Amino acid sequence: GGAARLVKTTLVGNNAEGNGGAIANYGRVDIHDSKLNNNHARHDGGAIFTAGVLQITDTRLGHNTAVGNGGAVANGQGRAKTGAQAQTQGKAGTVEIQQSTIEGNTADHNGGGVFTAGGFVKVSRVHIKENKACHSGGGVYAADTDLHLDHTTITKNHASLDGGAILNTGTTHTTTGRPDNHTDATTTITHSTITTNTAGRYGGAIFNGDTHQPTIDPGFHNKPPTNTTNATLTLRDTNTKNNTALNGGSIFNNKATTNLTTTTITNNTATDSSKTHRVAGGILNNNGTTETDHKTTITNNDPTNCAGTVKNCFN
Repeated sequence: GGAARLVKTTLVGNNAEGNGGAIANYGRVDIHDSKLNNNHARHDGGAIFTAGVLQITDTRLGHNTAVGNGGAVANGQGRAKTGAQAQTQGKAGTVEIQQSTIEGNTADHNGGGVFTAGGFVKVSRVHIKENKACHSGGGVYAADTDLHLDHTTITKNHASLDGGAILNTGTTHTTTGRPDNHTDATTTITHSTITTNTAGRYGGAIFNGDTHQPTIDPGFHNKPPTNTTNATLTLRDTNTKNNTALNGGSIFNNKATTNLTTTTITNNTATDSSKTHRVAGGILNNNGTTETDHKTTITNNDPTNCAGTVKNCFN
């Protein structure tokens, strides 16, 4: 692929029958101080599809739409059926987004703001807000990805299914087809705020782990963690508040590992009225492992903080 550098550029109202409503990148693209608004892709990446190196700084990506994944940006997971690009489009590359805004984008499938099917993605000092996924990952959907978010605000995003703000998974049955115990999925969130996001099912702020027909076992007995880790989530110096889901108002950890350090989880809500299984407004740890340090606080979540599924989390 080639290389392009866009500075003080406006890309508005473009349409692609395939991937990348405004830009399809198979080499290197640098975007600075620009606007990508109201673009549309019939497949993935309403504004940008990338399978190479993508750097975005001081840029707004707003109100873009994708029929597939990634309302604003899709890193990998293209859908070309024939031709030389068919294999290239399936690969994910390296993405860095800094000091930018990703706002009001919509994906008919996963990743209302950003979708990534592998590779390395770093998001720093970015506002991710009011994006929508008609399936999962209202703000960000990360599958088999090394994802880092730092000093980022993720607010008022919505997923019809799981992960109102973020979904992190190593199980990609409908995407890359990797096995359940694949552990390339790591999301690290530092010095960030995740607030007022909603999910129709699990994980108002974050869904971490196996997405393949997640179910909550009936009853209230304690179960040992599973031996396999589908995905790893780490939160440090981060605040999640006022998020809402059917269960796991803040975090739903499913057959995965979650580590919390100096993190606050408060005033999140689960709306499930079931009396046959556990319901947690804070964290619902479902057949996984969740560890907290002594500086992490999980308080004032409704109807319970962790429903007895997390050690040292009191209801």
